[in-house]
Amino acid sequence: MKHTVKIETFILAAAILIGAWLVANAASGIAAYGDSETHNTAEIAGAVVRLEGRVNELIQAGEPNVMDEQKVREYLGITGQDLIRLVNETDFPYIKINGDHFFPKSTVDEWLKNKAKSRTALFQYQ
Repeated sequence: MKHTVKIETFILAAAILIGAWLVANAASGIAAYGDSETHNTAEIAGAVVRLEGRVNELIQAGEPNVMDEQKVREYLGITGQDLIRLVNETDFPYIKINGDHFFPKSTVDEWLKNKAKSRTALFQYQ
């Protein structure tokens, strides 16, 4: 579980660096374009809007696609014991790496949608 914090930190740092690089490249391109004789304010504004969209995509990419046990418990609002039961007693999606369970967010969401559609109980409490 300690490895996921390092991985998430690395991914966030990489996204920030890529975003900074994109902003620097766009800014230099816009400055050079604005100095040309044929500059067009509408085209520059369009470039800025596209850049803003790309930066927002990079920021959103900072959200983890794979959750560790703690994050999936928080995401679902369940206890550790409930998560163990889900993993052991249902077809709840997970990946096991070096003894740790990881949960791809997209497959967890899809699993939840399927359960909601069929309206089946996840497991019975006794």
